[in-house]
Amino acid sequence: MDDNVKEIKMVENGLVIILLFVIIIILLPSVTSLASKSLQVSAQTSTINSIEMVKGLYTTINLTDEVNLPFKVVYNKEGYKIYSDGKEYIPKESIKVTISGKNPTDGSIEITTEGKIIVKNLKFGSLKCNQSSDSKLTCKI
Repeated sequence: MDDNVKEIKMVENGLVIILLFVIIIILLPSVTSLASKSLQVSAQTSTINSIEMVKGLYTTINLTDEVNLPFKVVYNKEGYKIYSDGKEYIPKESIKVTISGKNPTDGSIEITTEGKIIVKNLKFGSLKCNQSSDSKLTCKI
């Protein structure tokens, strides 16, 4: 009788393990999709914050010095460089505008002469965000 009980318990344990694997296989695509969507939303939010930082930087610099459009901020691993009318701009005073959240590690944000915003290959982790002057912000791997 003990052998039958052991066999039944082994079969029950095996079925429970198989059921757990089936549940994991069913839920795995939705969990990865949710994680991917979360990363995209995070990158879009960080891009919007970076755009606001560039607008604030342009306004702040114009209070003490004259800067012309197009105004461009190019990001790199060390921070960013500012370009005014196609030439690198070095502020007379130490002006730093910071944002809450992640800073991009690559890419650029430009305010055109028409006042429109162009985002090119702004990189947050493995995601790159782009936006032309007349399109919606998109972030993709």
